[in-house]
Amino acid sequence: MRSFLSIRNTLCAFAFSAAVFSAANAGAADSSDAIKAADAAEPVFSAVSGIKDPHGGKAVLFFDHTKRFDLNILAEFLKDCSNYEGVKCFCADISGADKKELSSFFSSYETKDCIYKASSTENAPYALFVKEGRPAGLISKDGSFASLTPVYLSYLAGKTDENKLSEMLDAAEKGENYKKIVPRMNFVLMLAKKGETEAAINEMDKVNAAELDDKGKLLLGQTYLRLKAAERAYSVFSACQNSIECVLYSGVAAYLKGDSDKALEILNGIKDRYEDQDKLNYYLKKIYESQGDNAHAEEIRLPENYNTGSE
Repeated sequence: MRSFLSIRNTLCAFAFSAAVFSAANAGAADSSDAIKAADAAEPVFSAVSGIKDPHGGKAVLFFDHTKRFDLNILAEFLKDCSNYEGVKCFCADISGADKKELSSFFSSYETKDCIYKASSTENAPYALFVKEGRPAGLISKDGSFASLTPVYLSYLAGKTDENKLSEMLDAAEKGENYKKIVPRMNFVLMLAKKGETEAAINEMDKVNAAELDDKGKLLLGQTYLRLKAAERAYSVFSACQNSIECVLYSGVAAYLKGDSDKALEILNGIKDRYEDQDKLNYYLKKIYESQGDNAHAEEIRLPENYNTGSE
């Protein structure tokens, strides 16, 4: 049998309940302290401070203008803010620079009225989100500004409610977890290539599948398949919530762990839903052939020299 065992290498609030307070925010300044710091901040280009206004939605980025990383976060923050009407965004510099220096540095900014001078802190950069005077969330300097900021801004703008906010934060966090495991996968595959399969599997076992979205679970399961750990792969694929690709590969894993009848049940169950019929039929044909069921195997027609791309 050709290399059927080879599978393709494929390679995100603190709010009104503990469930909404994402682990991604751990280490950020306490929300009450952040609100006090924001209220105490002084505008650089305006005589009137709007940052103390408790009404509506408010987002405050605490940053250090002397650090390139913070300036990148600032640029993305302002870009995100421009997409949400009704949300007041402020940028509080914590570098310790005086207003004259800040005024000179930000003089060319179109949105310079948002620049404020705040007390120094080691927690920056971090972002505070407040709605009607109540803390809606914090993103710490170790958090994902790119994925979380739009989620909070959407809530502040009234586009999502508290329940949706929680769902979106959970989805964003799991999406970030997916990105974090990719380097681990590469390390694992390197171990496997060196013949250290057991060490590779042990490394994979450190990944908590429950913290991943379906995309992450698919990657995790496929990596287990590459390591010929079919039982683990089947368990991971079966934990997916809404991925027909996971269903397909759960069938593949079922076959590889020795349960060809279960594999056929799974694969035949998605015949009307799986888009790549040739790919599905390829696996079905292989399983029928392995069972000696030539009648069903011969009924399946595949393009000449077809393979799934994982050969």
